[in-house]
Amino acid sequence: MGAVMVSIAGILAAATPAEEPKKSDGSLKKNAQELALPNEVKQYLAEKLPSYTQVTKKDYDAIWFRPDNKKHLEEFNRSLRADFDGNGKDDFALLMKGQVDGEKKLALIVVRAMDNGHAHEILDSYAALPAVRETIEIDPPGKKSMGLADDPDPEMKTILLPSILVTPLESCGEVRYYWEKDRWHKVYIGL
Repeated sequence: MGAVMVSIAGILAAATPAEEPKKSDGSLKKNAQELALPNEVKQYLAEKLPSYTQVTKKDYDAIWFRPDNKKHLEEFNRSLRADFDGNGKDDFALLMKGQVDGEKKLALIVVRAMDNGHAHEILDSYAALPAVRETIEIDPPGKKSMGLADDPDPEMKTILLPSILVTPLESCGEVRYYWEKDRWHKVYIGL
């Protein structure tokens, strides 16, 4: 039931807050208003992961954004809400930053709603770069390619729950995280 831990240079962006949770349909929440985290999720994060904070739009500014491209920052998801584990409760995928063992880190963290509270998994964590270079989005359930873009006969798999896609900006590769058989799985796609 643990998370699959792997490192990818620079996979994080800011977590967004959420309105009152409602039955999730796996749809992408995106606009200038960030997804508001419920108070109980904020309290959980403060207690369990006090060294982490949500990534903000400013975390994207430091390196490569030209002033005329900053309008696209509104389209970058730093938090998602969906039922990723299939228990009928809203879960949150968050791009977060923090100090861990004296080192600046970026992390993709999922907070799952459980019958008796919450649980979290750090799906990926690595040394922080001066600017965030990734965005996350929800990939709806369905038949998915599990191979790379140049694979002539990629394995196809039906994923029954919404999954998380991490997309490095200005790159053609993605990483998919999906929940199956009581644990997270990770696959590189489209490289």
